[in-house]
Amino acid sequence: MSSHAADILGDIAAALRTAGGFGAVFLGAAPSQAEVPRTEVIQDGVEILSPDDSASTSWRRLRASVTIHTRAADAAVAAQRTDELSQAVQTALLADPYRSGKCVDLPVGRATELLRSRPVSNLKRPDAAVAIELRCHFEKDES
Repeated sequence: MSSHAADILGDIAAALRTAGGFGAVFLGAAPSQAEVPRTEVIQDGVEILSPDDSASTSWRRLRASVTIHTRAADAAVAAQRTDELSQAVQTALLADPYRSGKCVDLPVGRATELLRSRPVSNLKRPDAAVAIELRCHFEKDES
């Protein structure tokens, strides 16, 4: 993982810690499933894109996901809780879409983009989870 991508992921985790509401925020997979609610910030990949106007600069698209885990005996309560936490995550991530200057708006995408939110399947009740997919864009000087 490039250090710039790692810095962006660290900024995302810090924003979620500051937002509160989580028992733990992990950069990567959680080593334990005891803390709830918890969130995991996972890198899904980095794409390298070439701008038309510069041979010495490349554009990068960091793909990541934020998975929110919670627990409730009642399915309706679990759904409500994951929805509330999902809204808190989205608010925290968009409060500074430039990730403290690490990301920029590019012709290929905004600094931070929230793409979609989907429930995580194959969990046994009382566990519930939702994953939010996101992309962050940045430039890298190749010279």
